[in-house]
Amino acid sequence: EIAAALDAAAAHARGRGAVQAAAELAERAVALTPSEALDDVARRRIMAARLCLDAGDVAKARTLLADVVATAAPGPLRAEGLGWLAEVRGKSEGNPIATELLLRALAEPGVDDGQRATIFGSLASNVSVSGDSRAATEYAKSALALAERLGEPAVLVHSLTRLAEITFWRDGRIRHDLLERALEIHRSSHGAPN
Repeated sequence: EIAAALDAAAAHARGRGAVQAAAELAERAVALTPSEALDDVARRRIMAARLCLDAGDVAKARTLLADVVATAAPGPLRAEGLGWLAEVRGKSEGNPIATELLLRALAEPGVDDGQRATIFGSLASNVSVSGDSRAATEYAKSALALAERLGEPAVLVHSLTRLAEITFWRDGRIRHDLLERALEIHRSSHGAPN
């Protein structure tokens, strides 16, 4: 109960722009979560790591995420930890380690279409930066196919714009069809006038 109250306090602090305080509250929530509550510990570590990243404490975020990967049960939470760890380690150690971690995340059992679309999108950006435009395009197309099946507007908009971006990086072509569709979905889902 105390850890849950700290979660709420961390969310409130984050909402008010106090990311350092939010990170400290989230870390305290992790410490007060019973160790046998593996999913709660993993979820709270991921949130604490994200807040540490926002606060600029990359080393702490990396440690928290490595703990998630080492202790979480196979499944979506470990996949989420791997995805965030890929982002953190990719910036300091390069794209190959990020790609390896993202592929591990993709292989986790029970990962839903939305999470898989996000992972494929991250892979697309990662390998594109490495210069493999063919693989980047395939990953972006996989992300879009999953997003289409899911039908979640935010995931679909992200996947459409990711494929448009990868296409532009690959051959300089602007995919107006993808961008216009993304804009229309965004407008429709946010009640904005056309």
